[in-house]
Amino acid sequence: MAVVTITPRSQGMLTSQSFPNLGAGVYMQCGLMKLDFGRTAVLAVALVAVSFLLATGETAAQAVNYQLGDGAGGTIYQQPQPNVFHKASSRYIYQDAGSGSDTRNGVTIGDSSQLPEIVEANKATESRQMADPAKESARSAENMRIEALEEKIEELEGMFDEENLPAYSADYKKGFRITPRDKKKTPFELKINGRLQFRWSGFQGDQPFTNRAGTIEPPSRNGFEVERGRLEFKGYAIDPRLKYYFNLDADTDDNHSVIFHDFWFDYDLGETATLRIGKAKVPGSYEWLESSTTTRFADRSLSTTYFRADRSVGAWLLGTTDRGLYYQLAVTNGFVTTDLEPDQVDDNFAYTGLFYIDPIGEFGSGHSDLTYHEKPAIRIGTSLSYANTNPQDDGSPTPEQNFPRVSDGIRLTDTGAVSPGVTVNDFDHFLVSGFLSGKWRGFSFNAEYYARWLDNFDTIEGPAPAINELFDSGFYADVGYFLVPGVFEVNGRISQIDGLFGDSWEYAAGFNWFHNESHKSKVTFDATVLDGSPTSSSSPNFELGQDGILYRLQYQIAF
Repeated sequence: MAVVTITPRSQGMLTSQSFPNLGAGVYMQCGLMKLDFGRTAVLAVALVAVSFLLATGETAAQAVNYQLGDGAGGTIYQQPQPNVFHKASSRYIYQDAGSGSDTRNGVTIGDSSQLPEIVEANKATESRQMADPAKESARSAENMRIEALEEKIEELEGMFDEENLPAYSADYKKGFRITPRDKKKTPFELKINGRLQFRWSGFQGDQPFTNRAGTIEPPSRNGFEVERGRLEFKGYAIDPRLKYYFNLDADTDDNHSVIFHDFWFDYDLGETATLRIGKAKVPGSYEWLESSTTTRFADRSLSTTYFRADRSVGAWLLGTTDRGLYYQLAVTNGFVTTDLEPDQVDDNFAYTGLFYIDPIGEFGSGHSDLTYHEKPAIRIGTSLSYANTNPQDDGSPTPEQNFPRVSDGIRLTDTGAVSPGVTVNDFDHFLVSGFLSGKWRGFSFNAEYYARWLDNFDTIEGPAPAINELFDSGFYADVGYFLVPGVFEVNGRISQIDGLFGDSWEYAAGFNWFHNESHKSKVTFDATVLDGSPTSSSSPNFELGQDGILYRLQYQIAF
């Protein structure tokens, strides 16, 4: 016997118009379309009989026997379809006379002896499902819950429509940030960073310091201080290419005052150039230009402190060329004019430029090899600075002119600095530096050489100076090595200043302990032997004439 399935959908030769009692229409799933007209007519009569049984509401398996004219015959069964309760969705099984099993046109032909068991099993399944109101109720409740969740999802999706989203978001990523969702509609961004250097320093001099101005006895030192307590505000405004930076600085050794240390706007001119206007560092030295956050010791070297520029107001052009040359060019009010009032600055500009390139490897930032370069990295560069200074209207030196000292520590504008009884009130300042740095497998070194010319002196009164030009030179070299990569580094440094009126030396050793393998949480200790300091600066705790050992223990935290 062979089996053919007929399902209640409209397709093929037999349709709902032919058998209206089937409701949704019927079609022979495959092979029936090959029956001739005589077979089809007899089969149609059988299907009508099955339709009549359905109309009576019977749900048990029904069967109608039929006989074809050529002697062949068979039976049509109604088979309830599992999980479907509508009678019109039932299946019909056409069982033709014959034997064996085969597949023709996608129709399974098999043993008719299995049909009664199949029919009974399907009937029992349908009866259980229809007779279990608890399951039906549970299914209805589940559908209601699904509908409620779908409504909630639609409501939440509405909340996150573009019109309802906030214009800004706040988070932390290398600083506290307020960032716009759409830079074009709201082009404003703010990032806040903070840093604090808490330091203990101690010094006890070996002997008084004597120069041409007399004898100096530097004070002993033993105390705590906040060297740099800073808040930084940066981001962009009006246009993502227009960036800003503001730096508030507080020092306990600077009258406990808070000042705007740096403030500038940068405008991105393209991939290789940025225009900066405002107040910033004059790029007259590589170690000076590097952030005090990443110095190897608690502070910069003695020679850098002696020769370096400071901050000033002006305009900068900076960037990196296509060939990897970094440059920074500046035209500023002066070489050292930070915190000065307009009437304390002359009307001449200072011109500076700094350049470097990394011919081998990617050097990165900072002096220490925190990232443990597997391959050597080298940086080499130079800086050049020129400034001409003029006196005030009454002929006396301006406060701007007080920055240079000669090699025994006397200021150039002090009476007698170059000749007895002579006061210099006008001069040219020219400084050149060259530097070389390297990193490889936890080892790093930095070295910078300075050459400075002070010339074209004018004086207030008295005889012409016996000296019309002064040349000073100096250098520093430091090394470091991580005993524990990224965590514990030991350091050494030597620095020297040499000039017409004497020379001075610095020898230092110490260590850094990096808590999170970065400068954001770092303990630094160093001991520095000073051989008559010719300069004075509160940041590195150098005092004029220091001859002895300076100790510094510092904890730096930054976010």
